[in-house]
Amino acid sequence: MNTKYAFAAALAVAAAFALSSCRKSDVKDLTLEIPALEPGSRCAGDVSNVLARLVGVVNCDKSFGIDGIKHFRPEFDYAKKTVSLSYESLQTNTKNIEIAIARDGWTANGITPESVGAKSKMESAPQGRPPSPAAPKAKAPTAAPAP
Repeated sequence: MNTKYAFAAALAVAAAFALSSCRKSDVKDLTLEIPALEPGSRCAGDVSNVLARLVGVVNCDKSFGIDGIKHFRPEFDYAKKTVSLSYESLQTNTKNIEIAIARDGWTANGITPESVGAKSKMESAPQGRPPSPAAPKAKAPTAAPAP
């Protein structure tokens, strides 16, 4: 009778080990199309800041720092207007990343800021660049009264 209990206990332990070996990581690569991405624009910096704040976005080249933590570094391709990154699919997904960028004011893979209730940083920006801060308007010269 004790052998039945011992076998059941061993089976339970084996099942516990089998279940504990479930997926713990699933890193996926993602390339986002960002139409406003141009050298010298603030878009790349803004997108980097958004991605750095997202849980689950990891370093594009999957390298580790000296502390053993994956470090964030997206790869921007200005010619193709894309940014490549890696993300942990057990923590986030493509839509969450696209929406986070759109909420910051930039279109990502067709998700526009307006579609998520945000204001676009592209309004009236020439050549895909965000508008610069408005300069103060000069006062028009006043005419001298006629003699």
